[in-house]
Amino acid sequence: MEVLEKASFMDFMQTLPDRFSVDEVMERVILLAKVQKAQEQLRNGESFSNDEMKALVKSWAK
Repeated sequence: MEVLEKASFMDFMQTLPDRFSVDEVMERVILLAKVQKAQEQLRNGESFSNDEMKALVKSWAK
């Protein structure tokens, strides 16, 4: 389950037009949650360098 920060969500809500679809909001909320999770992973050192990623992708071709 993804977790959002309230402040980020409130900022997001301010960017919406006066009328919007629920589907559009859900897609944007999911994207916001994924971006926040990725930022947290980067802060925690849970990422790959470019060289590591290239080696990983190359290993998939075998």
